Amino acid sequence: MTARTYRLLLAATAIAGAALAVGLVVGGAATTVEIAGLPDAGTVTRWGLPVARLGADLSAVTTVGMLLMAAVLLPSTKGPLSPEARGYARLASWAALSWTGTTALTMLFTLSDLLAVPATGLSGTVIVSFVTTIPQGTMLPLVLILSGCVAGYARGVVSVHGTAGLLAVTLLTLLPPVLTGHSASSPNHSMAITGLGLHLVALALWTGGLAAVTVHALRGRADLALAAGRFSRPGRSGSFSSSFSRRAGSPRTRPCSSACT
Repeated sequence: MTARTYRLLLAATAIAGAALAVGLVVGGAATTVEIAGLPDAGTVTRWGLPVARLGADLSAVTTVGMLLMAAVLLPSTKGPLSPEARGYARLASWAALSWTGTTALTMLFTLSDLLAVPATGLSGTVIVSFVTTIPQGTMLPLVLILSGCVAGYARGVVSVHGTAGLLAVTLLTLLPPVLTGHSASSPNHSMAITGLGLHLVALALWTGGLAAVTVHALRGRADLALAAGRFSRPGRSGSFSSSFSRRAGSPRTRPCSSACT
């Protein structure tokens, strides 16, 4: 990857971080109002949790995009990956490793926030109880394990089918947090979960693919037109799927019958 590409990626990350910081400050989440008798997790958790979540989301989307580029968008023979595609698979490995690390931090800061205890004050017993008894805590280690597996296997993958399999595992890794979100308690539980899951997968494929094609363009590769053409076709359907699934997962209001009056 060229120095220019690295600089642009760092700039994009810095912009995302700055936008998060502005949102936290303007929204009031960066500060706290002390109330007598109510504990506070502290400044590190207050800033660390949203930063860790942002890092995990960016890393997940990047992993999806790099694997999509390696397995689908770049030209490869039927069996082995091309040298260019192997390079993107290695980039996916680094992104998945970042995903693993930021997920671990998210898990730690989430527990700290729930208990209103500084992260440094959490004991091993409390962490084990969190990841074994609370649904949200159970799902985060699953994401951590799966993303770690993707990071390890993506570094040495050499076939198109193997890379496509890693892409499928990566998309599945996005889904566990859906099971503990607000959609899980929706009256239309199955529809809400399915809709949000489809929305996440479609959005990750679209944004990750767009980021990968952009990186490929910045590198000035000769097969850019082919990669962009392959992305544009599913990209349009992915945008539609994202819109449709968002509607499917959103709450519906029903007209009030005469019994309501």
